Amino acid sequence: MSTGNKGAVGEATQQYIDLMAAFSKAAATLDETSGVVMSFIMSRHSSPLKPPRSSRLVWP
Repeated sequence: MSTGNKGAVGEATQQYIDLMAAFSKAAATLDETSGVVMSFIMSRHSSPLKPPRSSRLVWP
């Protein structure tokens, strides 16, 4: 009985560890992405008078 219980606890612990690892990886990816987005926005704001090329297609 105790062996089965220990296995369940071990499995739950492993799932928790996997979840934390995935969360940590996602957080790092999100941080990296937000850094890229911020630098893109900042580069756009450096020349506010020049519209993005794509806007010409959206706004005729």
